[in-house]
Amino acid sequence: MKIPKHWYTRLLVSALLALTALAVRRLLIGFDFSFQKDLFITITTYLILVLGWTFFANINHQLEKYFPFNKNTSLRISIQIILGVVFILIIRLGGKFLMRNELPFTPEPIVIAMMIGLDIFLALTINLAVISHYIIKKWKESITRTEKLEQEKMQMQYLTLKNQVNPHFLFNTFASLQAMIIADSLAASKYVGHLAKVYRYAIGNDENVLVSVEKELEILKLYIEVLKMRYRQQISFEISIDEETMDKQIVHMTLQNLMDNALKHNEIHVDFPLQITISNTSSHILVTNSLRIKHQHVESTEQGLNQLKRLYRFYSEEPFVYGVVENNFEVKIPLI
Repeated sequence: MKIPKHWYTRLLVSALLALTALAVRRLLIGFDFSFQKDLFITITTYLILVLGWTFFANINHQLEKYFPFNKNTSLRISIQIILGVVFILIIRLGGKFLMRNELPFTPEPIVIAMMIGLDIFLALTINLAVISHYIIKKWKESITRTEKLEQEKMQMQYLTLKNQVNPHFLFNTFASLQAMIIADSLAASKYVGHLAKVYRYAIGNDENVLVSVEKELEILKLYIEVLKMRYRQQISFEISIDEETMDKQIVHMTLQNLMDNALKHNEIHVDFPLQITISNTSSHILVTNSLRIKHQHVESTEQGLNQLKRLYRFYSEEPFVYGVVENNFEVKIPLI
């Protein structure tokens, strides 16, 4: 039969304590005991320690059924400590009775009182150790459960963000496709090819929220080609990302999201083209676009940006920051 992992610690610590008790007994009493008696007492002490440890662990487990910590903590701890003290005293008095003829001296009342005090202290210590271990275990389980729930929440927010992007993305790109097919069928074919790759990337990454900067830029360049074919000289892009940044990660679809956000809120005209720059620092990617707010502009709710901000708060200690800087709109994306 396979021994549970927690029993290895229980057996080892009990053995060390039993041997320590043997050394203390030899030091205090001398060398009058025979090997057989020492062996018997040491084995008995070892078995009592294992039994005691098992008793305290089982008491803790059983009490959790009837007096859980989250219902009445004070009552639970009090009952557990009292039962532990009673158990230790029974073991002590039983051992004293069985070994009454084996001791080379009769203990003084003060020695008996000190031994009882030590027993009570031992019971308190063991119980507090068991209770602390149990509370720490539950705390770790709670943290794991909270992190799992938070991750599921972030996944839902990410999928919500994607569902907001995809219809908007399709509307913007397909709006000019019909005219392009009539005017230039070859360009339209290329347009559809890029569009298919971008859209496949957009919908095909449900399991992985994070992607490498290199992969995100690879698809973004296809999307930029789509935008250039649609807007021509009305939009310009500049990308300058260090090679060592390419292996870092960001949230999937972040850059395309920010492209769409810039297109949605700004005037796009050949006389004042929308300029978008993507660069990096050691800890962030910077996405900057020129500002020329549309005349019939509906006030932004910043819902998409706030969702991105919450997502990055979960994955990085670095902040996701956005705002107007020197007449440009700038977004700082944390590198993960």
